[in-house]
Amino acid sequence: SINPSYNWRISSTFQASLGYTYHYVTYQELGSWEYENRFDEPIDWQEHVINFELNKRFSTRTSCGIGYVFTDHKYDDRDYEVGDGFLRDDYFDEDFQRHDVFASLEQKIGSRLMFNLTGGMAFYNFDKSDSDNGDFWDVTLDYKASDRLNLGLLYSQNYEVSVSRGISKSDEARATVAYHDRLNVTFEGFSTQDKYSEGSITFDFENSEDKSIGCRLNSSYPLGKRFTINFDAEYAHWKFDRGFRFDNERADRYSIGGAIDYNFLRDFDISLSYSYENNDSNFDFNDYDNNIVSLSIAWRLNPKP
Repeated sequence: SINPSYNWRISSTFQASLGYTYHYVTYQELGSWEYENRFDEPIDWQEHVINFELNKRFSTRTSCGIGYVFTDHKYDDRDYEVGDGFLRDDYFDEDFQRHDVFASLEQKIGSRLMFNLTGGMAFYNFDKSDSDNGDFWDVTLDYKASDRLNLGLLYSQNYEVSVSRGISKSDEARATVAYHDRLNVTFEGFSTQDKYSEGSITFDFENSEDKSIGCRLNSSYPLGKRFTINFDAEYAHWKFDRGFRFDNERADRYSIGGAIDYNFLRDFDISLSYSYENNDSNFDFNDYDNNIVSLSIAWRLNPKP
């Protein structure tokens, strides 16, 4: 991924931001013997995202914003055999363009409570299917219980691209407890629901649902002035209702990871991370382990006004 962005402070109360993100994701291709019972092998894809946002601060308690996001999502052209000689082609993994327009509100209530609301419309243009659109939004409440303790609630609705089954309508509820000191710790409980509908999915996923409930823990601790170590762990129980021969799949997913951040210069950061994930399904062929190593570099340019 590459993610340059630019923030422009037009005045003391007015700010604009412009960003670009490029993603390229590739998956190991399964052999024919591994794929005999599988129908949803992931497809390599790339994505270009351009975002623009204007924010206006009306007072110390209230600020608003408007924005636009353009997404161009393309799958690799790769045909392969599925099951009993069925050839899956890119019809089942349609390229698309997405246009988002949105508005946001941030309102401080009293001395301890912060309310955030973002809402907008997403417009999809598919290569072969009919165009579609829908609303997305999220609402957040953050409560500052003390100088070191924060409590939060979030509910959001958006559209997500799955690893192998196209676009889903995703709902998420989350509760957070965060402790801030030299050691920062955040604990979250969450529940998600992904719904797939005709025109944006693969194979027989019309009106199917994926649900999860779980928790995650994140922590960070500085080592001197330049190094920070991070630790994270997550557990989720998944329930898949898909309406065909692999219906009623249940899976427990466990993940654990860590990272080292290094502030090389004042505006230059390097981060090296590792994560391990295990998926334990009641269908043995869906059991897997993931080992992910990533390196990220951030360089902040602060030109003089």
